[in-house]
Amino acid sequence: MKKMILYKTFTALAACASLLLAAGCKQLQDTLSTVQQEDQDKGIGYATCDTKVFYYNGAEGDSVKGENAYLVLNLNQLADAEGASVAYTLEYKMDDGVIRTASNKGEGDISNGKTKYYVDLSPAINLIDGSGNPAHGDISYAFSVTGLKNAVQGSEHNGRTFPKFSTTVKFAPLFIKEQELIVSTKSALEGTTFTIPLNGKITDIKSDVDVEISGDEGVSESDVGFTASVSGDGTEIVIKTIKDITGKSFTATLNISGIKAVGVKDSYVRQFNVNFTSSSIVLDGVLDEDGWASAATSTDSYGTVNDYNLTKLYVTDDGQYLYVAIEGALKFWKDDRITLMVANDASDEDDGISNTTISSDNNFNLPATTSTFTGLDYYLSHHPGDPKWAGIVYIGTSGSDYENKNCSSSQSPDENTAAELSVVEYRVPLSSIKAATGDTLQVFVATSSYSWNEEVKNQEFVQDCIPKAAALISGSGATLAVDMSKALKYTVK
Repeated sequence: MKKMILYKTFTALAACASLLLAAGCKQLQDTLSTVQQEDQDKGIGYATCDTKVFYYNGAEGDSVKGENAYLVLNLNQLADAEGASVAYTLEYKMDDGVIRTASNKGEGDISNGKTKYYVDLSPAINLIDGSGNPAHGDISYAFSVTGLKNAVQGSEHNGRTFPKFSTTVKFAPLFIKEQELIVSTKSALEGTTFTIPLNGKITDIKSDVDVEISGDEGVSESDVGFTASVSGDGTEIVIKTIKDITGKSFTATLNISGIKAVGVKDSYVRQFNVNFTSSSIVLDGVLDEDGWASAATSTDSYGTVNDYNLTKLYVTDDGQYLYVAIEGALKFWKDDRITLMVANDASDEDDGISNTTISSDNNFNLPATTSTFTGLDYYLSHHPGDPKWAGIVYIGTSGSDYENKNCSSSQSPDENTAAELSVVEYRVPLSSIKAATGDTLQVFVATSSYSWNEEVKNQEFVQDCIPKAAALISGSGATLAVDMSKALKYTVK
């Protein structure tokens, strides 16, 4: 009986060993098969694409409907595309919030050298018509390419089919919205450079720049000249002067061609409007220009709470624009804001804001429950901590129309992160406040924070202001009254 049990035990162990050996052999076979498959794919050929976001030839709000747009696939072997086909599923969301899909056959084309395959993105691009409906961020394009074949003459893999390639692409504008450029010519010798920032990366550009002058004083196309190149990291277009334009003031349109974004088959052409000014003020988040040296200033700040503290206010002009800058230890969340107010003694017109009581929930979004202003000619409410606006210097002609320019301030990636600033600069056209040489202006700035208190919803609380002599703030900061006659005075030069 014991012998029988022992025999059965050995039999079971032998069976287990046999199974383990078989499993090991299969695992080894699978490993070898994977390596062999990779070698085979390399030999036959395959497609790759690193582009996950396609940067189209436009800014936010532009219509690019009908423009050619192709995504580039790189092929590791020469390929024949005669039997190739593209299939796509386009997904997008309209402003009603409904997600829509469309699946169909797509279009593709192979390069002359047979090393790249171009996938037509027009089904997605044709949705971007400038209306924002749908927004570019609500469009995705999933596609696959099949049927590409090896075309290496004499290869054992010639005529064999590439593996299926699939990817999904999102969309974003290559250029920054409302990109009016202001360039100082205070010192602009031959070889001086300035940059045009981009949302994405570019790989190439045509060096020649076509220039059109917009009929300004004594400056013609023959007096100026520029070349274009790509910055080292590809995120900027670098413009270099090829003539000395020091001290010249003019407006020009720069026509730049040959712009190739990463993953784009065809090059882009783009126009940039540039205001070249002899003013020494450049909006760059740094107050090191001579123009600020003669500015009117105030250090009379209220200074109530950390992170919203204003330390100095500057005001100056160049005959065309009023420049306002603030310094401080500033940390703004999404709904916090900087409020800029300007009054002009010479203006007698009723602008719809003067002598008016304004609540915090109207279009002006004032930093108070109730605020009363007298003789106000310019108003701007700036949200530095909003993800859309963080790290941007805002300038414009009214309280809601802005132009923007990147500055050195840190960016806020989402609404749960604060924008940390030490300098903010604003440029206001003197014409928008009907200011002429000799007019006296009054300037006031306040910072405010948003309340998350359930008992006081949707309300801003004033945290600091400059000059404080012009402000009457309640103990809690919930109300603000401003006497513009006590604001910082500045006489237009």
